[in-house]
Order: sequence, then C-alpha cells, then structure tokens
Amino acid sequence: MRQFILCLFACTFLFACQQKDTSNSKKSSNTPVYGGHLKLSLSDYPISLYPPEILDVNSADIASQIYEGLVKFSAKDLSIQPNLAKSWQIDSSKTRYTFQLKEQVKFHNRATSFDADDVEFTFKNLCRFQTKNYTYATYLKDFLKGADTFFENSKTSENPYEFELSGLKKISSTEIEITLLKPNPDFLSILATINFSILPKEFNIEKIEGTGPFKLAENDFRASNTILIKHLKYHRKDSLERQLPFLDSLSFQILKRKSSQLTEYKKQKTDLLWGLEEKYATNFFQENNKAFKNDSLHRLISQVELGTKYLSFNFNSKPFDNPKVRRAFNLALDKAKIIQLATGSNSILTADFGITPPSIQDYDVTKIKSNDFDLTEAKSLLAQAGYPNGEKFPEISLQFSNDGNYNISLAIEIQKALSRNLGIKKINIEALSVEQLIENQQKGIGQIFMNYWVADYPSAFNFLRLFYGKNSSKTAQRRYPNTSGFNNDMFNEKYDQAYQETDVDRRNDLLISTEQILVDQTVIIPLIYNENFILMRSNIQGFHPNPIRYLDFSNVYLSN
Repeated sequence: MRQFILCLFACTFLFACQQKDTSNSKKSSNTPVYGGHLKLSLSDYPISLYPPEILDVNSADIASQIYEGLVKFSAKDLSIQPNLAKSWQIDSSKTRYTFQLKEQVKFHNRATSFDADDVEFTFKNLCRFQTKNYTYATYLKDFLKGADTFFENSKTSENPYEFELSGLKKISSTEIEITLLKPNPDFLSILATINFSILPKEFNIEKIEGTGPFKLAENDFRASNTILIKHLKYHRKDSLERQLPFLDSLSFQILKRKSSQLTEYKKQKTDLLWGLEEKYATNFFQENNKAFKNDSLHRLISQVELGTKYLSFNFNSKPFDNPKVRRAFNLALDKAKIIQLATGSNSILTADFGITPPSIQDYDVTKIKSNDFDLTEAKSLLAQAGYPNGEKFPEISLQFSNDGNYNISLAIEIQKALSRNLGIKKINIEALSVEQLIENQQKGIGQIFMNYWVADYPSAFNFLRLFYGKNSSKTAQRRYPNTSGFNNDMFNEKYDQAYQETDVDRRNDLLISTEQILVDQTVIIPLIYNENFILMRSNIQGFHPNPIRYLDFSNVYLSN
C-alpha cells in the first residue's frame, strides 16, 4: 500500500507540473531554442567508449550521444524507429533482414558519407576475436550466420576483415542483408543497443567517431568532466523538419555520491540528476515547495526502471558450489526488513520473484514461485551442508560498486543479517569501482556480488541471458555475460525453446519456467525492483525518461 501511495504522489505531482507547462505560453511553445549547454552528472567514470566493450551505464550514457545504429529506440515509448537504415524487410522465415540505408549521412570527422561498407566493417569487427569483445558471445555466437567461423578464423589472422562473413551480404552501397541462423524476436531491439553502433570502416580505437548528434570535444573521455559538442552535419531532423540537435553541447561530470550530485544541482552546476534517492527527493521537494508549485524551476519525476538489484554467487568458489548453502543464504535474509533498515523507507519495491522486474508487458512474474524468508529451513540447510550454526564457514567477500543507491547500507545490513541469523561471522564487504567489480566477476575473484542490471532492451530475454551457459565467453579467463558460472542444461534448453517460439503467450510461459529454474537453483537473490527519481530544471524541453535509461538528447532544448 505504501508503494502505491508513493507512486500516486509522484504521478500526481508530475501531472500538475505538466498542466502548468501547458498553460505557460513561453514554455509550451513549439518553437525550440537553438544553443545552450546541458550539464549532467555520472556516478562513476565510463569504462570504455568502444561499442563492443561497453557494459556499464556510465559509458552507455555518453556513447549513445556519439554513436548510432541501423535502428534506434524512441525515447518516448521504446518502439523501434528507423535511423541509419531508413527502412527494412523481414522474410517469411524471420531470419533474413534487408536494410535500405540512409544516404548523405556524415561521420563526425569524415568527408565521405556512410554506406554499406561501414556496416560490413562494423559486423565483422563485432565477430572478430578481441579480448573484451563481449558483444559476440552475448548476441552473435550461434545466431548470426557465419559468425562462429569468422570468429575462429580471426584468432590467427593479421587481417581478419579479409574473411567472408556469410551472414552479411552487401547488395549495394545503400542496401545490406543480414541472415540469422534462427529467428530472434528481439533482433531489431538488439540492433538498437549501443553495442551495435555503426563505426566508420577506417575506425581507430584511439579516435572515437560516430554519426551521432554530438561528438567528443577532446578524446579524453576519462576526465572528471567530459564535454560533447554539436555534430554540425548531423543527418536527422525533427517531425517539423527542423535541424537537430538543438543544443550546442553537453557535459558529464563525475560525482560518485548522490548527495554530491544534489549539492552541485543546488549550486546550478548541473541541470539533470538521474537516480536520486527517495530521501533526497522528498527533502528537496519539501525545501523547494513554492518553486514546484509555480513550476518555475524544477521537475521531479518518478521513473520505474526495467532494472533489478540482486546478489549473485560465484559458482566456481566454495562453498557456493553447494546449492544448500546458496538456498540457506536466501532463506536467511528478510529482504523487506533489510531494505527498510538500509534505506529508511517502506516504499521501495522488494524483489519478491525472479530477476525480471514486473514492468515488462505481458510477462507475469507473479507466476514465479519465490523463496520467502524461512530462518528454520535456512539453518537446517546450512547444517546439512556441513556448517551448523555457521561453524567452520570460510571467510568470504561481498563485493559491490560504490556508485549505487544504498549499496553500502544494504551490504552492511546483509552482513549483519547473515551473522545474526546463520552465525556466519567472516563476511568482508568491499566497495569497488564499477570497472573493478565487473573485472572481478569476469575473472571469478570473490564469492558474492551485489549487482544492478538495467535492461538493454525491454524483454525478459535480456535478464535471463545473464545466466545462459552455452555461449558464455571465457576468452582470456574472462566470463561474460554469464559471470556466475551457472550452466544448467534444462535452463539452456528452455531458453533456446523460447527463442524459437513465435507465439507470444507460449514464449512467455517458457521464459517463466526458465526463470523458475534460476530461482529454484538460487543462482541469485533478488533484492529490489528499482524506481528512480529524476530531478531536472523546468526549462529542459523534449527530454523523455524511460525504463531502460535510454538517453536521447538530440531533440532536447532549453527554453528561455
């Protein structure tokens, strides 16, 4: 009930602000203002702006302004829209896609226009052996025709681009055909993700370049304040044929604490703050009530995300190779109580089912039978595993990133609960950078990890693929995307069946049964289905928050 009240308050407040906008002739004008600089903040440094390597949201926030794919998401409703491809056809087998490419599209620093050669280079680059090429194992292995052969050939070649990629056929300079080995209902959504950004055929990793609305002012994107400037030859226009983008520039300032981000916002050193904790949002609203009522300065938006915070286990590290230990940990955690103690709030949505949040259309997570708090059963299982009352339980680590909402408080409360309920005393909590946390999981360094996954696209597949065992890359001792090491034949089989299923209801039933295996095997402990608050200045027009945090600033402008 308290969750409902919070959402009702946020939605009512936002509606009131929108009503104010409608009645204010200056702010409701359909004539955008050109120029201006928009200042944003990130919670950690971006790891990489090289699309095949991008894993973290901080990198994606910047990279999505620089690069573009064949198709794009609508920031309003996440539908698929034309982009570098102006149109496409799909054959009756649902495996062959023919794209007609847009002409006269310019890269940031290249005189000649984008064409099919750039698409060919991009896909070969995604299928090429590279130490941190995560996109191949995640999306292309066993799916794109010829990708596996190309990958193997590229391992020993000085020029892998000379090999044929049979799933890619260049029909002309403005038309290209992509062939899959089997139907993939999410293929167009996958093409809209940052990893499938089209690169120039002469791409140099030392020189970041795309076709997007903004480009790097300087090549050092690891600076504490990254500045992007307008791409003067950008190819897109709005619905009224006005040239995009409207803004002259963007900047992303690194501020690891949300409290610091809010302080900078109050000083007018940032303009938009994504991921504000509820306590800060509530206090700011109360302190600035008059400004909100007049809609003269700020907007506060509640955004339910397609994101889940959860604990995952390293299956290759004892004692978590034992399912009884994993289940004991799960049953020993009263998640609602832990979250309340860590956050001081009763309105945060506890993750009571699987890893997939309840906001995906037609996917009913309530069908998943979850593991509720049961201390008696938890103690019994731990004893059966050989650790009665926590005796002789080895020293373990709980690792988490230091950029997330409540992460430190949650880790401390989890540590206390496991000590109090199971007698496990040697739990080290380690706050790491996002980059180091990802690195440790890929290399299997550690036992328990607190993760937060925001969907790349709105589908249960995007959450369950994190535990698919067949395609998990272990190149150079790096596991991805399945960093847990979980590999279950039944899970893999049902996941594959779901991909083949064309009926939506049957596909979702298969995915629910696949996710039930994840819960039954206690591969993870879901904690929170995330809701974020977004604080922004009321003169920011054309910005559309959405559940996957897809940031499109090409249509954004600052009103006078």
